[in-house]
Amino acid sequence: MNHNDFVVVWRGTKDISKNESNTGLKHLRKFALLNKHTNFITVAPPHRYDLPDFSCVNQEAQVFKRKLHKQLKDMQHTHIVDVNLTRDQFTRNGLHLNDLGKKRLAKVREHSINTLSTTRDPAISLSWKEAQPGCYHHYCNRN
Repeated sequence: MNHNDFVVVWRGTKDISKNESNTGLKHLRKFALLNKHTNFITVAPPHRYDLPDFSCVNQEAQVFKRKLHKQLKDMQHTHIVDVNLTRDQFTRNGLHLNDLGKKRLAKVREHSINTLSTTRDPAISLSWKEAQPGCYHHYCNRN
């Protein structure tokens, strides 16, 4: 993969409900650090409408979002998408996205890809200096 490619990662609230959010954050950060040459889009976990607002899973999802922003804020090749879906964009059970929610998510991801592809800083080109024959030390190139 290169700087023209995009990786989209969406960890769901099921991972959070299993108390695996800290492990997931470590893996996301490690993956993003290892792939600095690739654009990295992370979708923040949505609210679970099958559970009350005060449930531990929904509260942990909010904590996860804050930690996610903190973990990835220093990386220019990453973008966090917080979709802010409403209840009408989920199926009756309140856990899965319906067609309206899927279209909304696709539109937000498309916007993120367009944003990252136009705002990413260009590579810095460095001038090349020939080394003296037989010398491989930086102090041999001093003028």
